Amino acid sequence: MEAAWVNILMLILILALIWAWKKLNSLWLTPKRLEKILREQGLRGSPYRFKVGDTKETLKMQMQAMSKPMNLFSNDIGPRVSPYDHYIVNKHGTFMSNVIFFHFILLQVVLLSFIVSIKIR
Repeated sequence: MEAAWVNILMLILILALIWAWKKLNSLWLTPKRLEKILREQGLRGSPYRFKVGDTKETLKMQMQAMSKPMNLFSNDIGPRVSPYDHYIVNKHGTFMSNVIFFHFILLQVVLLSFIVSIKIR
């Protein structure tokens, strides 16, 4: 009878270790491995932070942007609509470059290799 309990406890321990390894792999090892691979390819951006990523900074900048009034005669709405994306692109990206940043545990790659042309008469 005791051998059966030992076998059941060993099975539970093995299943708990497998579950813990899968969680560690999905929440820490995989994002860090992807970050390393993308940095080797020349992408810049903020480093991965466990669970929250860049969410704290995003929310803080959004609240700051909404607390200030916008100039009525300005067409520059980028910093107002998406202040963190505007900040990341200005800090890490230039024309024809790519930037990485994290929202929670999701990796996002911003591709800036597009051409914007405005014709003013």
